[in-house]
Amino acid sequence: MMNRRHDELKQLTDEFLGAFNRADVDGIMMFFAEDAVYEEFHGKVNEGKAEIRKSFEGLFGGRFGTICFHEDDTFIDADASKVMSSWKLHLDMDRKPVVLYGLDLLYFEERKITRKLTFVKAKAGLYEPS
Repeated sequence: MMNRRHDELKQLTDEFLGAFNRADVDGIMMFFAEDAVYEEFHGKVNEGKAEIRKSFEGLFGGRFGTICFHEDDTFIDADASKVMSSWKLHLDMDRKPVVLYGLDLLYFEERKITRKLTFVKAKAGLYEPS
């Protein structure tokens, strides 16, 4: 049986995704805590709302055409306040339409995202030398 926190996290995640699909950077930023951390799929770490905003402004600057996320699956751990949302991202790269498959791990405190980790399928994996 679903609990109230589960439903709240699902609603927040849906609203967050909706802000992305509207290219609403102000709306996206309303979901983040002041000291949030966003780790991008290529390894860049953005700390705090100002850095996170700058990253998203680049995403929606027009270089990638119209951006649209389609949710695949969402897994919610209400007790830990964590959400895993897998998606397909439709965008343009080099003026050609492409679809990226990925997922976000979202960590919530109260109703704010404190950490967002993004992972994307790739032909060549990112790695750090040991």
